[in-house]
Formats: sequence, C-alpha cells, structure tokens
Amino acid sequence: MGRKIPVSIVIIPINIRDTQVINFIKDCIPGIIPGTTCTVGETIGYPPWAIDVRRNQILSVEILYHLELKKEVRHYDFVLGVIDYDLYAPGLNFVFGQAMELIALISVTRLNPEFYGEKPDRAKYYRRILTEAVHELGHAFGLPHCTIPTCVMYFSNSIDDTDRKGYNFCKRCKTRLQNIINKLR
Repeated sequence: MGRKIPVSIVIIPINIRDTQVINFIKDCIPGIIPGTTCTVGETIGYPPWAIDVRRNQILSVEILYHLELKKEVRHYDFVLGVIDYDLYAPGLNFVFGQAMELIALISVTRLNPEFYGEKPDRAKYYRRILTEAVHELGHAFGLPHCTIPTCVMYFSNSIDDTDRKGYNFCKRCKTRLQNIINKLR
C-alpha cells in the first residue's frame, strides 16, 4: 500500500498585520482536519473596488474570486483567505466568512471581542478565529451546514453561535469530511 499524500491548504493573509493569528491557524488546522498540511502564502491586498464605501464593508465573494485568480494558490488543494476587514454577502448585514469550492475566506474583524465593546481577550479571539476558519474550510471541502448547534458546521447567525459551537466537528460531519479527504488523497 502506498503512502497517502496529505491534502494541502495554503493560508493567504489579506492585509493582516498580526502574523501570530496566521501562524496559530496554520499550526491548529492539521490537528482538527486530519490528513491536511498548512502553509502560509504571500500576504496580499484586497482590491479597492471590492469595498462598498457606503457600508464600509467588502463583498465577500469578490475576495473569493480575487483569491481564485492568484497563481500561487494553484499549487495547493485548498485556500483559506484571512482578512481584517468587515465582510458582507447579498441579503446579509455581515458574514464571518464564506466559501466556494476549494476556497474559503474569513474575516477576523467581528471575531475580536473588542468589536462588541468587550475587554481584550486573546484566547476568545483565537478560539473564534479557529472556529470560523474550520467552518469555512469545511464548506470548501464540500460540507453543508449541520443542524447540531455544537458542531463547527452549524450556521453562525451571531457571535454567540460561534462561541457555542466551537471548532470541533460532530461525529457525522467528521466522518463525511474524512471520506472526502480520503478520496482526495
């Protein structure tokens, strides 16, 4: 039997100055999504035309398409963009992230406790970032939303939902994800 090759994920920082956040995600993802490796790619900017100046937000799908066009990402199986700018999607006031096939995106803006007027809490901030990163990568792998409120694939309509669910998969979603990864390797 041959050696199974890990599924590769590249994390693309988008105007992120806090490299500790990016390295934290890189170090944690392989432990939560077995059979994967993570690399940090080159930091990029966001296209200025993606900003809706009236909302002071970026349309998330514009960043997903922007990531898809980067030549560097073609050397990896999956992409996770991490941006520090508030995101929205049509019909929604905001999104913590979004994904399409093979490409995921999260914004750290609304994951920061200080955004809600709370005191700084690095542990809470990092836990939220990891939760949303795993959630959006799950979608990039092809997983749908889950109905179990403690599963990472549960839809977060608010930061309370993100805090409640955490970054672990329920048994059913974990099995689905492992089957997908096994097929890719």
